[in-house]
Amino acid sequence: MQLQRFVSILLIVVSMLFNACSKKSKSDPTKVTQADVVKPATDITEAEAKEFGRVFAAALNKQLPVLFKNRLDVDGMFYRIFPKRVVDANRELKSAKSTWGARVGEQLFQNMNRTHVEVLRHFKDAEGTKIRFRMVGEGISYMDVLLSRNSAGKVRLVDYLDYVSGDTLSESQRRLFQQLMPGLISGKASQATAKEELVNVKNLKLLGSLFHSGQYNKFLDEYSRLSVRMRSQRSIMHLRVVAANSVAVERSSAGKATEGVYAKAVDEYRMAHPDASNLELLLLDYYFLKEEYKKVLDVVDQLDKRIGGDPYLNLLRGNAHYLMGDNEQALPLLRLAEKACPWDADIYNTQLEICIEEEDHPETTRVLIAMEENTDTEMDENFNGSEPFKAYRNSDEFPKWQAHVKKRGN
Repeated sequence: MQLQRFVSILLIVVSMLFNACSKKSKSDPTKVTQADVVKPATDITEAEAKEFGRVFAAALNKQLPVLFKNRLDVDGMFYRIFPKRVVDANRELKSAKSTWGARVGEQLFQNMNRTHVEVLRHFKDAEGTKIRFRMVGEGISYMDVLLSRNSAGKVRLVDYLDYVSGDTLSESQRRLFQQLMPGLISGKASQATAKEELVNVKNLKLLGSLFHSGQYNKFLDEYSRLSVRMRSQRSIMHLRVVAANSVAVERSSAGKATEGVYAKAVDEYRMAHPDASNLELLLLDYYFLKEEYKKVLDVVDQLDKRIGGDPYLNLLRGNAHYLMGDNEQALPLLRLAEKACPWDADIYNTQLEICIEEEDHPETTRVLIAMEENTDTEMDENFNGSEPFKAYRNSDEFPKWQAHVKKRGN
């Protein structure tokens, strides 16, 4: 199971900004903390939150980029990174805001639109009104969207916590600026410091290009050449983990040794950030790849507790029990997941493997038909002559499947 490829937009602005040293700013952006940023509106009603969640999920599920972008408060998002008073006093940040406004919506949509999105719940905490979404694509993730009102009074997204990166958008961007280019954004860079920080910008641009184009082996090569300071930057370390995961899965699928590339990346991230909120999602892949399925179950329980419960996680529990050879425990969990999330083909695939193994032909028929009716999957009538289906093809249930295929063809 690969990590969901949610890539925060932390590379958008920095890849385009700094071509020269800035003059000294009246407000130092290197001193900004989360306590300084714009606070969201607090008067958002439950009905407004529910409606936002419905429309936001629909925009992603139906791939409607205009509708999606309309649900973003671009100004409010940027002022969650740096307050307006700091931006207005800083030439580079003003330029960044302009760049941000032109590209943030499209980048976010491209990162998220290959997923199935559902609202889990809406809630309020110390920051304000939030909606928690489940997002399923190549893996699973969650996102807590912080709501506010834009200048026209409409309820819009102003920030979000991505459970894969373990960061809010605003904090990841601010940290990147402050840690890798403090002199450039504060106007306090000497010629030598400016040169060093511009190299950081160049390296970030290269890393972003390699990552977004799927050149993960090259990404890891370039990562290994970075300065210690850049290699230890949290957002870059996380991208390294995602890249290493893809490389490990590719090698494993090809029957090659993974050489510990993913385990090393995760271990170093865990040592550097032991309290990161994305550790459960990282450790799911980590333990699945290491075939430590009891630890997978422990991590799923921890994740379930963190997010306040999600029946979809029964798929992961069911898969872990199946891989341990415990079909008796796996099937009830997979059926619970199917009841809650019938749209996911993976839920049926594992059930189908169990049914074929146990030669439960009536259940095989049920699972096959349910999978075709509820997902985009379409099976070959004779399963392409696959040997595991031989007993099923010779059973009394097979004509029922053939009748379904004939009806499907009509």
